[in-house]
Amino acid sequence: MNNEHMNKCFRILEESISDVGYWSWWNSDFPNLFQLEFSGVQLWNSPLQKEQPPSSTIALKFLKPVSVSFLTKNLPGELRDNWFELLHKDKVEPFAIDHNCFAINDKIKVQDLLQDKKDVKTIYGVQLEKRGLFDLNFFVCFWAGPVGVVVFADGMRIFNHFGEIEISKIPLMRRKWWNYWKVYWRKKGTNDELPKDYTCEVTIPAQDD
Repeated sequence: MNNEHMNKCFRILEESISDVGYWSWWNSDFPNLFQLEFSGVQLWNSPLQKEQPPSSTIALKFLKPVSVSFLTKNLPGELRDNWFELLHKDKVEPFAIDHNCFAINDKIKVQDLLQDKKDVKTIYGVQLEKRGLFDLNFFVCFWAGPVGVVVFADGMRIFNHFGEIEISKIPLMRRKWWNYWKVYWRKKGTNDELPKDYTCEVTIPAQDD
């Protein structure tokens, strides 16, 4: 895959996560990997069980991370010091992703997003001031309300509950999700309506659709 096509796939992935998605979990196994999990993602995945909506969860796994930092801005005092530990332990509600505040391998946008940081907690690797981080193969930054993350790594892989997703498949999964969304709303309120789906419910059709 050439760089132009890969960057197009990244832009679609950013939008699919950040439109109505939320950051639900993270995990680490340093020095080997760091993982971020998101739900409410607008990519087509099969349901995990019959009579359930399609799975909206994906994970980004960063291989051989070089720098991982949690970011905060205007966070209440009771959460400021340990919100990331609580999220890891499923003891705090997931954080909704800020629309258009998600960047993958976009140096200018990542640098812009980092301007909003008030506090930085580097949990692994080198500090953000280290030169050469943007020369690495993969870097991701996003804001989810008052908290965020920036990761620099040698590799990145995408997974759903069924296994690895090739980055080249992201545009197709996005198109299939929008086709499903149209069917969902067309059948809404009928005898054939589909199982209730959070991601569809918060992605509401325009009035004239």
